[in-house]
Amino acid sequence: MEAPLGFRRALDQQSLGKLRIRWSRQFNEWQIEEKVSNPITPSFRVDEFDDRAIRYRDGYALLMKVRNGDRMPCPDCRATVKIAVGEMWETKCKVCGKGILAVYFPLSEMLLEHLRRIDPQRGAYQRLAAELAYADGKESRDMKRLSDEAQLGAREEFRQFFGVPMVGYTGGS
Repeated sequence: MEAPLGFRRALDQQSLGKLRIRWSRQFNEWQIEEKVSNPITPSFRVDEFDDRAIRYRDGYALLMKVRNGDRMPCPDCRATVKIAVGEMWETKCKVCGKGILAVYFPLSEMLLEHLRRIDPQRGAYQRLAAELAYADGKESRDMKRLSDEAQLGAREEFRQFFGVPMVGYTGGS
């Protein structure tokens, strides 16, 4: 099975020949692999169902797996689970309740954009660090706001619970 020619060409052009997409007969899914060494001639026969041996022989490492659709079997009960498209989300299996963190990318510009985004040569580590710093700062601001609201609410409830009046001083001067 081969990926669409247009997608293969775009992937090859975008990665300057470092990435390839290959159909895994072992898992019935697409595998995107990165060139890490020269091909070798193994001393053993490479089974076409053994993805690791194929990658070893060809000098590639697994980068990511792409299912051939937006459904996958639950790892626990094997029931079919619909997964998110283009964005990582946890999906719950309706049969056993197992949480599955997965995403589906069609073989399109959406997947190519994702590969550009995670490419270390294109600043993926710096972008991730900036996103984490922003998220940490936002979380800190949110926690401060919640803490302030909780303290305000606690003061209000304290007054009500112990019957402390909310009037100013009215004594003589």
